[in-house]
Amino acid sequence: MRKITFFIVAFMALVALRAQNKSYCTTDSLFYPWQWGLYNDGQQVLPYNKFGLSTNPFTAGFDISACDAWQYTEGEEIKIGIVYCFGLMFKPYNPQPSDTCVPLDIKENLQEITFVGNTFNNDGTLAFEQVLQYGIIAASRNNSEYVGVAPKCKIYPIYIKDTWAIPQGIDVALNKGMDIIYLPFQDQNMPSSFIDSVASKIQKAQTVGRNGKGCVIISPAGDYNPSEPNSSLSYNYVRFPASIPQVISVGGINPGGTRVQIVKTFHQMYKYDPHFGIYLPLFMDNYHRHSCYGNGLCVVAPGEYIYSTLSCGKNPNDYLDSWSRKYGTQFAAAYVVGVAALGLSVNPSLTAEQLRTIILSSCKQSIYSINFYFFDDNIPIEERGGIDSDPIEKGWNDQIGYGLVDAHATVLAALEMSCYNGLPIVNGKITQNTTWSTSVFASSIITVPNGFTLTITNTVLLGPGAKIIVEPGGKLIVDGGTLTNACEDEMWQGIFVGGNANLPQKPESNQGVLELKNGAIIENARTAIATYTLDAIGNINYATAGGIVKADNATFLNNLKTVDFIPYPPAGTNPVLPNVSYFINKCHFTVDNANLFALNNNNFSCHI
Repeated sequence: MRKITFFIVAFMALVALRAQNKSYCTTDSLFYPWQWGLYNDGQQVLPYNKFGLSTNPFTAGFDISACDAWQYTEGEEIKIGIVYCFGLMFKPYNPQPSDTCVPLDIKENLQEITFVGNTFNNDGTLAFEQVLQYGIIAASRNNSEYVGVAPKCKIYPIYIKDTWAIPQGIDVALNKGMDIIYLPFQDQNMPSSFIDSVASKIQKAQTVGRNGKGCVIISPAGDYNPSEPNSSLSYNYVRFPASIPQVISVGGINPGGTRVQIVKTFHQMYKYDPHFGIYLPLFMDNYHRHSCYGNGLCVVAPGEYIYSTLSCGKNPNDYLDSWSRKYGTQFAAAYVVGVAALGLSVNPSLTAEQLRTIILSSCKQSIYSINFYFFDDNIPIEERGGIDSDPIEKGWNDQIGYGLVDAHATVLAALEMSCYNGLPIVNGKITQNTTWSTSVFASSIITVPNGFTLTITNTVLLGPGAKIIVEPGGKLIVDGGTLTNACEDEMWQGIFVGGNANLPQKPESNQGVLELKNGAIIENARTAIATYTLDAIGNINYATAGGIVKADNATFLNNLKTVDFIPYPPAGTNPVLPNVSYFINKCHFTVDNANLFALNNNNFSCHI
């Protein structure tokens, strides 16, 4: 197998030399200057009086470099399960498109909500901080006001009643085929038996999730308040479940790059919220909030002066006046969830451990010399809180872990793992009739939806996690083009031609269509052509049988399986309809000594 390199010097040098390019940013009206965590140039126009400040707290460069990452991906096809605990104060509900409590920015990416247990009264409203976190992760780009780190990922809220239901929430996320699981909890003094049960579920998620590649697990390091009774127990203590070694634990920084350490004294103030039907506290007396640090801290991300989507019809002025200084590691962790989605979207073949290593290895460190945070290469892995197999080749600091998470560097490193060679990247969904007449590169999923045709007349290099999905009503034409592997020793996934098992193949618009002609070549795929699509957890979706394949003078070379037909039409259909797929005029099915089967730990399966 190809030797895996987690930290590529050439790519990291490129990241270090290249200043963030604002031209890749967004036109969302409140992106700049308010979302400094995505793009921070010092925000000289920021009205400091909103915070009661007389000087600029912002330092250019302390951001996650989101703009440059967006030139490669916006998190397409990534599913994020957020296991969210409501407790007794807020009542979760299933939002409708017309509901003003669901901001426009997150409506597009907010997917089905799952309730664990049957004790919920579903006539409540979205909690304020929940909506903020959703927006940080997945607010749509160029849509309304704010933008998320991964504006095309999908978020699936999983509501649990309390912390004790975390294991059930993880199980639900696994069963729904989530790629990333976010646990926005920060508990302490949990019984060791419960910690062990959660650790066991996390281990399961990283073993069997994503068809064996593992789910990425992220959680906030936690916040502590030195003014609380017995607060000495909280110093240097990363909270549960972030303290579990396999979890990416996230601390918070402010716009100047230093660890969040807030000490404020206010008189208690409240504001009545008619949507919640209660008075909500705005400020607290002698309030202290510090980002947890020390043993077990992995990375940091923006965690102070956080702006994001608003709930229940609040307008930006209300937000800036009344909620101007949102902070906490739960918001920092939401940034890292988005970064993980960006990395995974350009290379879905990454294992959870590989992506974890990329994120930690790609953090910004050199910028921290101005803040006197020094990274020690000699600190034992157990003190860093890492897992035994962590091959992180950089220093660690107990205040900020491996440093500030970097979306751009993460995406580049993930792309390098898919053998990216500099060609134009074509991941994502086709939005108009398209022809690729020059060589291109794909590392993830290409989708041809209903009503559109993709024509390929040149070469497409596909990474190990790449696949092409033709949805019913979509059409893929390979006219003399070649679809082949990008990595010299790894196969790509193949073409999945979806259909509708309950409809005939005439007219063709009922089904997805693949047309191969004029010497088209498909080589080194795991399944060159499948006449179906897969469900969320990777199983055959038999309801999508019926995809049409029309091959005329095409070559199939060294594919593990060439064509996989499943029963169509369904058993019991009367009359039985003929399948209109065909292979004519010197189609060649070949396996030779250049095949990659042994290198990929497989034996040849079959042609058809």
